[in-house]
Amino acid sequence: MSLVRNIFGAIRSAWSRRPSAAKRSRRHILSGVDHLDHRQLMTVAFSGNVINDFPAATGPGVKFLTGGPVDQPIIPADLQGVINKTGFNLEGIALSYDPTADVLSVGILQPDNGITGQRVIAGDADNNLNSATEAPAVLAIDPLFTDFPDMLSTEGMGVYFDLNADGTPDIIAGINDQPFGTKELQVARAVVVNPASRPAFGAQLPGFEDNIYMVNSPNHPAFEFSIKNFRQLYQNVVGTPLTTIQPMTAGAFGSPSASTRMSESHYLPQAFNWQEVSPAADLAIRKIDNPDPVRVGDSLVYTLLVNNNGPFANDTVNVSDTIPAGVNVVSITPSQGTASTTPTGFTANLGSIAAGGSASITVVVNPTATGSIVNTATVSSGNDFIRDPDLTNNTATATTRVNGPMYCPPILVNPHHASIINTAHATLIRVNVFGTPDLDVNSIVADTVNLSGATPVGDFTRYINGDQLQDRTFLFLGTDPAFDALPRGYTTVTLAGKTTDGSSFDSQAIVFNVNGGQFSQVRARDVKQYVGDLVNEIRATNPDVRLVDVLYPQLMPTGGPVRTQVVRTIQAQSGVRPAALGSSTVRIPGVRAGRVQVINPVVSDPTSGVQLGSSTVSIPFSSGKTGPIVIDNASQAGQATTRRAVPRAAQSVKIPTGVTRKAGVGAKLSSSINDFTLAY
Repeated sequence: MSLVRNIFGAIRSAWSRRPSAAKRSRRHILSGVDHLDHRQLMTVAFSGNVINDFPAATGPGVKFLTGGPVDQPIIPADLQGVINKTGFNLEGIALSYDPTADVLSVGILQPDNGITGQRVIAGDADNNLNSATEAPAVLAIDPLFTDFPDMLSTEGMGVYFDLNADGTPDIIAGINDQPFGTKELQVARAVVVNPASRPAFGAQLPGFEDNIYMVNSPNHPAFEFSIKNFRQLYQNVVGTPLTTIQPMTAGAFGSPSASTRMSESHYLPQAFNWQEVSPAADLAIRKIDNPDPVRVGDSLVYTLLVNNNGPFANDTVNVSDTIPAGVNVVSITPSQGTASTTPTGFTANLGSIAAGGSASITVVVNPTATGSIVNTATVSSGNDFIRDPDLTNNTATATTRVNGPMYCPPILVNPHHASIINTAHATLIRVNVFGTPDLDVNSIVADTVNLSGATPVGDFTRYINGDQLQDRTFLFLGTDPAFDALPRGYTTVTLAGKTTDGSSFDSQAIVFNVNGGQFSQVRARDVKQYVGDLVNEIRATNPDVRLVDVLYPQLMPTGGPVRTQVVRTIQAQSGVRPAALGSSTVRIPGVRAGRVQVINPVVSDPTSGVQLGSSTVSIPFSSGKTGPIVIDNASQAGQATTRRAVPRAAQSVKIPTGVTRKAGVGAKLSSSINDFTLAY
């Protein structure tokens, strides 16, 4: 009897694939989406719960094909009172693709069973919550009603695909509904029996069947399966490689047992794009430059930070960086993966980065020219089938200011006074900066200049040392508050500032800080004599002692006999502990060789500095008691006198007669001013 049923069932099943014009079309909307859990899985773990197993927010790329037209199975009129739904009712299809494993997961959605609020069990023909038994009420009406377990006989369920969206199904996968066929997952060619109905299983395509899930219980009702090596399957069937933007269609079917006299169900094909079933991994990149600004020739370190904001892992993360012109690459070090240089920069393959994970690349370069350098890096997925949902954070740019090198030009402090300064009185301290082939003193920005923190009250440019390069003199007031930090006695002062191209200079000089009394030539000679006598006394017993050993005894080997004598002698003669004298570091002035800068000379504004070659030279200096001192020389020769609120004879400056050129007058005048002392 069972054999006869199956034969008639096969005939009835084939008949059910007739044109569906007379069939009813109903639409069903996916329910229960709010029950999605958020497990981060790269492959779908089947449990018979399609909604949970295909998490749209956190799993591989998920596409739910729902809301489309569906021909549900027609239940015979005499059974409609006891069977209102069957295990072959269809509501949609769930698709999810894992590009790393190249596996397509498929789930068939079914409606609420109307009994417990759960979904109807796949293959449960009479909807009695058991796919292998018949409800007594159904058998009372139709004694031949058979609900086969595990979709035996002509029961079947599956999904078919039109891979190239040309209107003709290409493959079909699922449980074959042929009565004598093998009841296991099959992937086969799709054979169109009736254009208005679903296709039939044709020639099998072995090697692509993966997992199948069919428990047939109320808690695990759904039919789910997966197809492996999907890209190869696509290539074999279509003849061209699968692309991320490939459009397709998918439809589903359910074939109930022949003995139930019910028709097939058919979820009509719905269109989707392959990108929609691929997972998403939001890659982002940041770029940090350090230092900024940087100097020519110094190391500039770029740190590239790559994050995978998820929600899924990406197995192939690539970074490309366009290194700008004007830098030499020293090293490229990724925290993982590999990096290689290109004609325009470098590329790096960072490998796999998990959702929420990160990687970094450290790039060290040396700028070779001043200005601004712009460095741009881009992160991208090396796996075309892992889409990036946000491309706005895939590029990062760092703009770094490159200043000129640090110069250390030769300087002299109060050269006519034996480098003696007085920071207790309103005396002028002059600092000569000598021009070098690397540094044009006219390029020095006066507002940036400081002498151990003190700001200049004036400056002028002239030729001092007889070479062809101009030199520049900056004037400082001895009572500048910044000088309060300088100790009395021998110490080191630093002249620092910037040039118009952003370069810096930093030069040091040894000076003797009187820090009291009147600053005069007599005082200078006394100090010089004191130092000379001290050196001679020490050298009487230690001929190899140098002047620097006297000025900076802390540089000598600790505990040595020479240092012990020097320390005792200095302390005995001056009453000052040597540790308080000067600095523990001596800097020898010099310049970076091979770097020549040609900058147009800058003529000072008469209101803010000294303008040479003029009959009137103004030095913006205030003693705190009166206004600026103005030195007049109306006739280009003879005597120049000072004008101030209260004229004082002590402030007259003699200019040699016989000088007729304006430039000469200016030079002589400025030279005399350098030696001029204000006594208050």
